[in-house]
Amino acid sequence: MIDNHGTIRVAQNTVLDYETRSKITLRVIATNVIGDSRSKELVINLNNLAEEAAILKDLDLSINKETVVGTTIGNIFQYTGDSAISSIVLSQSSWFEVSLNGDVKVSRSLLKQTDDSFTLSVKAINTFGESNNASINISLVTTPLIDDLFMNLYDNTVENTQIAKISIVKNGNTIESIVLSGEGSEDFQVDLNGIIRVNQGVSLKDSKQEYYSLVVRVNTLYEASLSINLFQRIIGSVDTPGEALSVTLSSDGTIAYIADRISGLQIIDIREATQPVIIGSVDTPREAWRVTLSTDGTKAYILDIDLGLQIVDISDPTQPVIIGSIDTPGDAWSVTLSTDGTKAYIADTMAGLLIVDISDF
Repeated sequence: MIDNHGTIRVAQNTVLDYETRSKITLRVIATNVIGDSRSKELVINLNNLAEEAAILKDLDLSINKETVVGTTIGNIFQYTGDSAISSIVLSQSSWFEVSLNGDVKVSRSLLKQTDDSFTLSVKAINTFGESNNASINISLVTTPLIDDLFMNLYDNTVENTQIAKISIVKNGNTIESIVLSGEGSEDFQVDLNGIIRVNQGVSLKDSKQEYYSLVVRVNTLYEASLSINLFQRIIGSVDTPGEALSVTLSSDGTIAYIADRISGLQIIDIREATQPVIIGSVDTPREAWRVTLSTDGTKAYILDIDLGLQIVDISDPTQPVIIGSIDTPGDAWSVTLSTDGTKAYIADTMAGLLIVDISDF
């Protein structure tokens, strides 16, 4: 193309690299308001430059099996050569592809792939010819698996106390970092083993939060949620095997007796209120729903739903023993003893109030 100043340029979108002629002959005429000039011949000689093939580089890549189809994981070009790449030849895999610009991409889902690594061979072709053969080594790794965690925590829990451990399945990965984030995350710390503690210098009694919704991030990429309910004024606890439905205390207040549904009677030493300990138990035939004690504290009377009243010798709290039982017509829901301890008053779903002689137990 030529402009009004006589400057000649290669036309836009024109590539002379593929021109087969050695010279181009043009006729040039200039026109103004008076008319056309005489025509002149313009000869352009084309000098062909030696071309080069593309140069490829070897690649060593590591990717997750969860990498989605179409993701670019690397590029094989060190030098693309003098002319456009016309084709890419990739051998030994249908799981990956290489585009004409050299991008290596995932072409199929790798989730069910059983191989842990691939070694591929690739070359690029332009008008000059073929590039060198390059190797692409791809290792597959599996994302660490992290379980979400929901827990209850009491505000009397002191600094440095271990409160939980995040379950992490490494799947061959090295755990390089575990970070907590979210509002209030500064109240806690987590180590590379996933152990979570109350942070140094933190008093949860001063926390304004009743609920923490935190994120646990492993190796900056993989996340799980940590949800903590913070209970105030609770100074101690111990979990029972079943479902605690009823509680009564010994006369001196040192032992708690729990009707623990499918786990019968649970006996707990509560002399140290911050650290109660289960010291004895006895299972009942059905489900323990209510418990009351004899006046002298040597027997526990347990309502066992459709099997009525179970009488347990608790003279040795560490070795409770069932010594008798009295069935009732329906489901026994509540029991109270007479002041002299000779009668039990039972609320029964079918028979109403039952008055039971327990003087011989």
